[in-house]
Amino acid sequence: MSSLFTRVYLGIGSNIHPEANIALVLPHLKQMFDQFRLSPTYVCPAVGFDGPDFWNLVATGLISSPLEQLAADIRQLELAGGRLADAKKYSSRTIDIDILFYGQMVCDSPVQLPRKEITTQAFVLKPLADIAPNFIHPVAQESIASLWSKMAPTVESLNQLDKDW
Repeated sequence: MSSLFTRVYLGIGSNIHPEANIALVLPHLKQMFDQFRLSPTYVCPAVGFDGPDFWNLVATGLISSPLEQLAADIRQLELAGGRLADAKKYSSRTIDIDILFYGQMVCDSPVQLPRKEITTQAFVLKPLADIAPNFIHPVAQESIASLWSKMAPTVESLNQLDKDW
């Protein structure tokens, strides 16, 4: 395998018809990535607003596209999946796909990497720990498993679904 491939981690979530909307985007993501894998899916309450519970999971794969192209492709996939272009940050979503890590890159543009939610939200960190426990967070300089072990005792409402995509 060429060194031109980068390991990417994506956070995927939905709280508007989540089963259908997540199922809609997964085939497109599988086509974009080599060695594509998914974490278990978790259900948790909406954060920052009153709304239906979210379904969340993490995907990983290898990609040769530069970050700018990946971010544009993800945005187009979200829009095609019914996400409103001007949706407020804390609102219900048909589909939400966040680039969590693009290799070990740290940047603020075209997207913030690594995503701050990784270390603050269980719905991101738990599925990430399931799929990449030994990955070293490039800012925290700790493994994902270590970060999760610190957060896990404080988590009250995160339930794993018995869902095989």
